[in-house]
Amino acid sequence: RSPENVVDEIENINRDYNIGMFKFNDDDIFGPGETGRERVVGICEEIIRRRIKVNLMAYCRINDIEYEIMALMHKAGFERLLVGIESTMPTILHEYKKGISPIHIREKLTLLEELGFSVIPGFMMFNPYSSLGQLRTDLEFLRVTKSFGVSISKTLKIHDSTEIKDQLLACGRLKLIPFEEGYHEYTIDNAVARVFKALKLIWSNIIDPMQADCQGLVTRLKKSTSFNTRQEYDKYLQLIWEIQADIMVRLINWVRVDRVDRVEIRTLLEEVQYRISQVVAYLKDRET
Repeated sequence: RSPENVVDEIENINRDYNIGMFKFNDDDIFGPGETGRERVVGICEEIIRRRIKVNLMAYCRINDIEYEIMALMHKAGFERLLVGIESTMPTILHEYKKGISPIHIREKLTLLEELGFSVIPGFMMFNPYSSLGQLRTDLEFLRVTKSFGVSISKTLKIHDSTEIKDQLLACGRLKLIPFEEGYHEYTIDNAVARVFKALKLIWSNIIDPMQADCQGLVTRLKKSTSFNTRQEYDKYLQLIWEIQADIMVRLINWVRVDRVDRVEIRTLLEEVQYRISQVVAYLKDRET
């Protein structure tokens, strides 16, 4: 679709339905090569030329971030970006062929912050190359950058026709799954697997039910005139993120020393239950 065609749709929806928030749901708004870059520039210039006042969100790769085009995007109304980073570990970035270092990641995120963007880093903390040390490093990075919209328990999915699939298959670390039944399964470090399994178990039995029960309240918090004015919703994300992060830290410590008893487990679960009750109270306070 041409930039003019895309902006026609934005303008019509904005005018006819008074909708001012738009999310570009492409995996990468730029797409490959210079053609993709020119298309984004064309969309931004067209929005600016028509003086359309909208708030926009998009997904992009960390490699796409350059001052000139980001400044143009911000001027056009882009205010929130989900940036594909996946990890801060050099070895994993190399395996993913990201073509960028942890230092460059921090430089790019600082640039976006200076331009006024809010950023949600895309992360896959659990992957074929995960270690307990990597989990702690990535977790601390997310905490420092206040990346509370990130799902800590997200895993790398292995698709057909990818180099990583061939690599894992060649070294006997991949179990092929029929397409209609889901993603291919790969083996990971046993210590990491223990953390992941326990984290998912706690999440699915305590936090998921709460989020299902409070979905209506959460949806109302998300409603706003722009992505950057959803402070109450962002606070909710922070509360949930911190619970999950604290669980992971506790699990990593237990697995690392290979020691845990029932009293410690019971104490952790009671703490999680209490903090979840505080989250529910926060949501209900916002309702009134």
